[in-house]
Parts: sequence; C-alpha cells; structure tokens
Amino acid sequence: MSYQRVFGAVFIVLLVLLPLSYLAYRMNKYPNAVPEKPASDLSSLEKQATANPTFDNIINLALAYTDNKMPGKSVPYLEKAIEINPQSLSPSIIFV
Repeated sequence: MSYQRVFGAVFIVLLVLLPLSYLAYRMNKYPNAVPEKPASDLSSLEKQATANPTFDNIINLALAYTDNKMPGKSVPYLEKAIEINPQSLSPSIIFV
C-alpha cells in the first residue's frame, strides 16, 4: 500500500474521530449543557385561543400541546387552524 493511501485513510479517520471525541468530552464535562425547554402555560394559551380564536392563537396552543408531549390534544386545534386558513397547509408548517 502506498503512503498516500495510508495518509488518506488516517486523515479520514482523524477527521471523523476528533469531532466525535470532542463532543463526547463536552457532554461529559457539561451533561446539562442543553437547557430544558420550559413548558408553555397551557391554561393561558387555552384562554387566549378561546377568547380570540385567530389562526396564530390556535397554532400556538397546538404547538404547546405538542411540546408538552400531548400531540393528540393538538389535532382538533390544527384542524380548526386549517379551517381558518387553508393556505397554511404547507411543508413549512407540517415539518416544524
């Protein structure tokens, strides 16, 4: 095997392993480096969506349910938001 192939293989291995080892080091040094996302105040969002059922208020409530691990509760609100603004059904909303 030529030196160029050996050098190329070593370079690729280092290129992959160095960032991974750095990330492992950082995760061990700072295990809580990524802060928890604060739970949205669902009761205030529910009141806001009921009192003023605009597209934005309903979407905010649906996303808050999803963020709080209650995606089933967000479905009726998403359907209502689509009724209000059918043009909102786009990939940018679906894959957020």
